[in-house]
Amino acid sequence: MGSLSFDINPVEASLWLVVVSSVVLDVYTTYVGLSAGLPEGNPVVRWVIDTLGFGAFALGKLLVLGCAGLVRDLYPRYGPTIALGLAVPWTLTVLANASTLAAL
Repeated sequence: MGSLSFDINPVEASLWLVVVSSVVLDVYTTYVGLSAGLPEGNPVVRWVIDTLGFGAFALGKLLVLGCAGLVRDLYPRYGPTIALGLAVPWTLTVLANASTLAAL
């Protein structure tokens, strides 16, 4: 395995910025929602948080992000696709979390 490559075009860089922002906001809005007494909607995530704690949830997100970065390094031509594949669901999750929190 070679060294990590950071030679990416502006579109891909923007997508990775959305990915990192969305994962941070997902963890934050999930924490705020749980602190407000809201239940976690995803049964797998609920099990992880109930069994292993909130830190395990956040660590899992970082693990996915790290694996995606490694795959991107191995297959750079798929970098934008990998980033988009993470950005879309995580951004939608943040929007759902934020709208739920706004309704409190």
